[in-house]
Amino acid sequence: MTRIVSIDGEIVPPERAVVSVLDRGFLYGDGVFESLRVYRGRPFARDEHMGRLARSCAAIRIALPVPEETIARELDDAIAASALTDAYARVTVTRGVAERTSLVPSGDTRATRVILIEPLTPPPRATYVEGLRAVTLSWTRAPDGGPASRAKLLSYVTSLVAIEEARARGADEAIFVSAGASVRDASTSNVFIVNDAGTLVTPPDGAGVLGGITRGHVIDLARVLGMIFSVAPIAVVDLMRAREVFLTSSLREIASVVSIDGRPIGGGVPGAIARTIHRAYRVRCGADGAAPWE
Repeated sequence: MTRIVSIDGEIVPPERAVVSVLDRGFLYGDGVFESLRVYRGRPFARDEHMGRLARSCAAIRIALPVPEETIARELDDAIAASALTDAYARVTVTRGVAERTSLVPSGDTRATRVILIEPLTPPPRATYVEGLRAVTLSWTRAPDGGPASRAKLLSYVTSLVAIEEARARGADEAIFVSAGASVRDASTSNVFIVNDAGTLVTPPDGAGVLGGITRGHVIDLARVLGMIFSVAPIAVVDLMRAREVFLTSSLREIASVVSIDGRPIGGGVPGAIARTIHRAYRVRCGADGAAPWE
C-alpha cells in the first residue's frame, strides 16, 4: 500500500475512509492537526508533535479520546501499514459529532481522530537551488488572540489565500507582518533572519507566531553549531535589510528567501548559514541522500 488512513484507531482503505458530515471539524473547522515528515520509515520528532497536538486540544478545550501515547502508536502502525519509507503524515483531531449542528455543541461529544499517511511529494528542487520569492502582507490570521492562538487549528483559509495573493504578485510565499510593522510567520512556516550583525534571529512565540517543531530544532542546532542567536521581535525594516532570510517547516525543512517585495535579500541567492543549518538538520532527521540543492 502507499496511502493509509486510520480513523479512531482503525486502519481502513482510503476509498472507505469516512467521517460524518455532522462532525464539527467539517461543519466549523473545529479541530487541530499536526503534519510530520517520515524519514526511512520513522516519523521525525513524533513525540514533540504529539505533545503539541495535546496542547492544541487543551487550548481549544477538546478532550483527547485516548492518551497521546496511544495516538503515537496508531501513527507508527499506520506508517508500517503503508510500507512507505519517505512519507507525509497528518494527524487530525476534531471535536467530533454533536447532537445539534449549532455553533455551541450540546450534549457530550467524543473527539474524532484521523491519521493520513501518503507518499512524500517534496518541494521542487528549485525551492532550494534558487530560493523563494516572498511578499509581505499586513493581514491578521484569526485568531491572533485568546487561547486558540496557541493551537495549530484546522482552518488555513487565510494562509491559502495569502499564497494565492503572493502568486498573483509573481512570488512564491507570503510573510505576515503586524500593524506595528513586526514580522510574524509566513503562510505555513516560521521566519528566521541573519541580521546585519550576523546574528540569527526569529520572532518570539505569541500573536501571529506559532512555535514550530522544526523551528525548535533549528534554534537548538544554532546553539550546537556555535552561532550567535536571539529570539526577539523582528521589524520589517530589519527583514528587508537582512543578510539572509529563511523559512522552516516540517515538510519543506529549511528554505531560503532570496527576495521580498521585489527587493533582493543578501546576494539574491540562498545563504550559507541557512545551508549549514539545513545540512545539520537533515543529519538529525536521519534523511537519506544528498541535500536537496545538490
